[in-house]
Amino acid sequence: MKTKLNQLSILSLILSISLSCTQKQDQISGPIFIDLDELPARQIDISSYLNDIRVIPLETTPENMLGTFSLLDQDDSNIFYLSREDQAISHFSSKGKYINKFCHKGKGPGEYNRIKNMHLVPGSESILISDDRQKKMIQYNFAGNFINEFTLPNSTGHFVVLNNNLIALYLSKMSGFTSVDTKHDLIFMDLGGNIVAKQFPHNTRLHFAFGAPFTRPDPDGTFYYSMQFDFNLYSLKDTSRPQIAFSLDYGNHAASIDDLSGPGIEDLGALNKQGKKSYMDHPINTKKDLALINYKDRKTSMMLINKKTQQLRLFGTDSLRNLGYLHSFPIHIPRDSYKENFIVIHDAVDLYTIIQSLSSEQKNKLNKRIKGFDQILNIKEDDNPVLVYYNFKSF
Repeated sequence: MKTKLNQLSILSLILSISLSCTQKQDQISGPIFIDLDELPARQIDISSYLNDIRVIPLETTPENMLGTFSLLDQDDSNIFYLSREDQAISHFSSKGKYINKFCHKGKGPGEYNRIKNMHLVPGSESILISDDRQKKMIQYNFAGNFINEFTLPNSTGHFVVLNNNLIALYLSKMSGFTSVDTKHDLIFMDLGGNIVAKQFPHNTRLHFAFGAPFTRPDPDGTFYYSMQFDFNLYSLKDTSRPQIAFSLDYGNHAASIDDLSGPGIEDLGALNKQGKKSYMDHPINTKKDLALINYKDRKTSMMLINKKTQQLRLFGTDSLRNLGYLHSFPIHIPRDSYKENFIVIHDAVDLYTIIQSLSSEQKNKLNKRIKGFDQILNIKEDDNPVLVYYNFKSF
């Protein structure tokens, strides 16, 4: 009898734990509420939340003086930096050692007018760029030699390259300007420019497209995709229909496409004046966290979401868009991400001023706290930018 009671107690405990886990899972899978009325967020002491932080200075050479930052992409061995002014692509090692650069501005085959987006093609030692003005995509090898080009259905230019070397291209609802065949928010193309799959069909024609449709991928190659007037992040790994990974609830601030009185930008402007959002805040993805960058009342806030627990933490910024300071070293709001880290691009002139103002004690503390900090102690005002990588403690 005692044995049976013990068995029943153990079974009851197992069922209780199982039910608890199920309830927790149901809670995690629910929508994440974004309260825009709490923004702009107040600034807090960022130093207590930071985990790892490191810097990589991009090597300065006479033949490679970088211009204003435009775009960045990288893998475990390479970093590619696009300068805004001359549209030159500079190639560095993962440690910041300069390798080469190339620029192919023009209107002929293999040439671009303006680079809208650029991504490395996995396993191929090649890079793919989109030119939104000439509505085409061009592939170069790492040396800058032309490989291939093809025409794009429209001019949004937003794309990512999946691990199977297929291109996921965001058309938006502006694709109504093209053929009926491409009236989809998302299409997939091979490296020859052939459409191999289409997702999210629509019959709506708009004259605008806003938002950041793709994040950086998770370590397994899964990207997250979002659309205008849709506040979900969809997991994107292949050509199958993307599934909802995260759902954001903006409450009364979320606009529907049915709220528009017309397809023009002025109609969207009318919604904005009512405090309505037509797309989610700019998402930046890392292995563990998802950051949403919000701009409200001329101030920037970061909403940090732990992807496992879906807990949310708010960070405000100062007038320079710094989240805070670590021993007087500024931690800027992220521009990009790679694997587990958020990325900031610091101009050398700004870091020079900061380092000159540091005391010996502060430099010693930073040298212990920031990996590679000793490499920027003697930075010059006209050196190339420095990449800062950081991540947060779990919460």
